[in-house]
This record gives sequence, structure tokens and C-alpha cells, in this order.
Amino acid sequence: MPARAVRLRTPGEFAAATGERASWRAARRWLGASALVADTVRCAQTSEKQDAVNDSASREHRQPARAGVRFGFTVGRRQARKAVQRAMVKRVLREAARKAGADLNELARDRSIDVVLRLRTALPERSELGLASLKAALRSEADSLLAQLARHLRAGAP
Repeated sequence: MPARAVRLRTPGEFAAATGERASWRAARRWLGASALVADTVRCAQTSEKQDAVNDSASREHRQPARAGVRFGFTVGRRQARKAVQRAMVKRVLREAARKAGADLNELARDRSIDVVLRLRTALPERSELGLASLKAALRSEADSLLAQLARHLRAGAP
């Protein structure tokens, strides 16, 4: 499991990485991904300005001044009815993130990157698709999405 420092934890962090401010989005059959890419210098300046303003709402969505990649995973009950299914999907996504994390950290340089992977389509019944096939499909899509993000970062996109 990723350390707390490399995970998105609060609803505000998830909202920032998936909302209008997200700088990259992509989707496949089962999974969707979005990322918020920001320069740490800009994040630090924003933090200083927001510290001066004593407003709790503005502090809630403040981005910390740190470089590197953080991951968040969203698997809703609507898409995976059973807790066992949700845990399995998160396990597969965490493993894909762990594998791609080193490459993405190198590409981050002096930027802060928050990545959210989410299950976007309801899982099929076990009679329709076996567990091993489902895991392989999810892993393949997660790897594909993270590779696409890496290509996006290599191209020098903000």
C-alpha cells in the first residue's frame, strides 16, 4: 500500500484532481483517470497567499508545496456491489500505481502531480467474465492509462 504521503486522502484533494482544474483526463472501457499537474513554485506561492487569508474554505483546497506524484482510487458501490469486488479493484489499481510510480516521479521533476483512477463501469457478473480475466483487463487498462499520462508528461505538457 502506498505511504500516506503519496496518497490522496481528503475529498478536497480528490475534487481538485478530478474537477475543472484537472489538466489531463482519459478513459477506457472499465477505468477513467484524471490528473492535476502543477508547478511546486506556483503551489508554494498560492499557499503563502492563502495563509494570509484567514478563510477556512480557501485553505481546504490548498495544494501543498511538494514535488512528486500522489495517487487516489475511487471505486463506487454502484459499479462494484460487493465489498470484496471493490477491494479487488483497488488492489489491482494500487499495484499498477506502484509499478508506474517510479517512472512518473522521474517525469514530475519539480511538479506536483495528483492522479485519480476510478472504476467507471459496473463490473460484470462472474458468469459473464471470470475473475482472472477481469483482473487482467483492469490491470491492462490501468497500465495503459498511466503510460498515457507518462507520454503526456514527456511531451512537456503542464
